[in-house]
Amino acid sequence: SVMLPCPRPNTCVDGGCARGATGYLCKQCADGFYVRPTGECEACPKGSNGLFATFLLILIGCALAAFALILLSAKRSGTGATLDAVRLRSIPPSVSLGLVTLQILGVLGSAPVRWPKSAQNALSGFNVFSLDISLFASECSLTDFARKYTLNMWLPVIFVALVVAAWALFTLLRRMLVQLTRFPEISLVAALQSVLFMIGPVAYLPLSRAVLVLFDCTKLPDGRHYLDANMAVLCFGDSWWRIFPWGFLGLLLYVVAIPGSIGLLLLLNRRELFT
Repeated sequence: SVMLPCPRPNTCVDGGCARGATGYLCKQCADGFYVRPTGECEACPKGSNGLFATFLLILIGCALAAFALILLSAKRSGTGATLDAVRLRSIPPSVSLGLVTLQILGVLGSAPVRWPKSAQNALSGFNVFSLDISLFASECSLTDFARKYTLNMWLPVIFVALVVAAWALFTLLRRMLVQLTRFPEISLVAALQSVLFMIGPVAYLPLSRAVLVLFDCTKLPDGRHYLDANMAVLCFGDSWWRIFPWGFLGLLLYVVAIPGSIGLLLLLNRRELFT
């Protein structure tokens, strides 16, 4: 017999497939299981739909919190949510740096390194700071990788739409309620710029990671390439090409445009920046 290396060490046990793993070289998860960030196949929890709903509620909460911070910055500046107000930090930069550090630790947990199981689980737990929807058993609710990937590409758009909805509601209520007039009027453009500067640096790493998993393929002994993130997906196959446009769009809008937009705004306002 020919011995072949297991592409996912966590799915192979004593020459066979671990619980929940199946297929050629145990590369995919059986029905009723989903791929954890560590690469293992985990049984779908009974309340998987509830977990996914919890993630959506967290997303809504984060959008509302972001708009609340924009309001606080506008009130502190007394001039509305202009670029000057954005520069008045509502959150210490050490918090953003700390979040990015924790996100990097989460990435290390998914790296192709033979960590001890306890260390790998501990590092993967930091993915919660990246709002990794895999932690909420999303594949159990969305049923396949293509739907999960497409949702990942839409999440930033949904987040911005929630912020715009909060801005529209605030603008409407400000005209109706005298109590809200103590907050300066906020323009939509300035609010969106605030979101870019506030959320962009923190969200960049998880967004880039979510986009680039589509292009991370491994060639197996059968001569074909499979996605490292989910080896049930054949790279350059029909299902891969169906979601490729979303991946290419995400590459342009998130991986390239976020740092490009921040850099361009800083360049245009370089003579007006202050510390």
